[in-house]
Amino acid sequence: MSDLQFDVVVVGGGHAAGRLLAELIRGGFEGSVRVIGDEPDAFYERPPLSKSLLAGKCDLDSIAIVRGADLTARMQICSAGIVAVDRIARRVTLGDGTTVGYGKLVLATGASPRRLGLLGESAANVHRLRNTGDVARIRAGMGEHQRWVIVGGGYIGLEVAATLRQASLDVTLVERAPRLLGRAASAAVASHLAALHEVNGVTLRVGVEPKNFCSERDFATGLKLADGEIIPGTQFLVGAGALPNDALARAADIDCDDGILVEPNGATSDPSIFAIGDATRHRFHPATGGAMRFECWQNAEQQASALAAHLLGRAIIVDLLPWFWTEQYDQRVDTFGLVPADATQVRREGPTARDWTQFHLVDGRIVAAEIVNHPSERRQIRKLVVAGARLDPALLGDSNTDLRALAA
Repeated sequence: MSDLQFDVVVVGGGHAAGRLLAELIRGGFEGSVRVIGDEPDAFYERPPLSKSLLAGKCDLDSIAIVRGADLTARMQICSAGIVAVDRIARRVTLGDGTTVGYGKLVLATGASPRRLGLLGESAANVHRLRNTGDVARIRAGMGEHQRWVIVGGGYIGLEVAATLRQASLDVTLVERAPRLLGRAASAAVASHLAALHEVNGVTLRVGVEPKNFCSERDFATGLKLADGEIIPGTQFLVGAGALPNDALARAADIDCDDGILVEPNGATSDPSIFAIGDATRHRFHPATGGAMRFECWQNAEQQASALAAHLLGRAIIVDLLPWFWTEQYDQRVDTFGLVPADATQVRREGPTARDWTQFHLVDGRIVAAEIVNHPSERRQIRKLVVAGARLDPALLGDSNTDLRALAA
């Protein structure tokens, strides 16, 4: 027998879980809900972690998705860890031995920072960035005269580098690949952002291999490269991506493959269990024609909204166009679709030298677009990518062409 029974049990207290709760509240869900998670600060937007929250320009309350006062009388939050899922009995076991029964179980267990496996990586001043606790530790290392070394040239590493430089701190960024954003952006956008960081004082070391952290008494003092060079620092950040927290699902024999495999509404291989957020991998995604895992704000939002609609018995509307954005210094880049490696690229200039768009065409069809500082055309460009529009590259690249007419 379960000690407690709920219509819906949610495991996890992150962005996706918070959006699910918010949508259930907004939709008037009348069932009982218990959220079980072990994160001290629950239900907040994740994008500000590397930007405005780290810079001290906002506080936790301003980025909260759900607050305690928003919960209905039939919603409870429990701070605990889950150790097992019993799919036959439909119950979960908590760390203290308590069991909680469920009608529907939602796994929103998130992801954990990927480790490099380098000697010295566990030193106290080698940081990661996944939650507000990480933000607090990084901010504690943002004092005057601190020298930061960032390992990883993805969006998190670049956004943190921008925030640190705007605080007038010394920053060196190390990337082992031949260029920045190798899996996330075109060479044109990567070069643009590299130049932006260099003009703002970041030292970029691209195409070099980290070997280990030099440390003394659990305190890193430098990053040693494969060629023997040591880059000195007082604070370090590793931004090497994340791994899905799917161990609980795997132990329960739920289908997983680099994440919990889900349908558009979050359904897993067990009809009573759903999963949303960074722990998941789409079983099929039209953007790739196969399985795909997304670690982004949009994915957490849309999966949570789709699952809420399902639990409320309403029609599910899912926008499957991938959308990513980044803000660095005073510039912003929006990416619609997945940038392919072998596409025809068309550049469209904007009203100023800092505004432009890189279109990506495959067989004459627009499959992706990267918009640099050009908000006025964002909506029209998104429509063109969604439609997979076939357009003359010369027409598309002509800044005098009215995209509103093409996207109508």
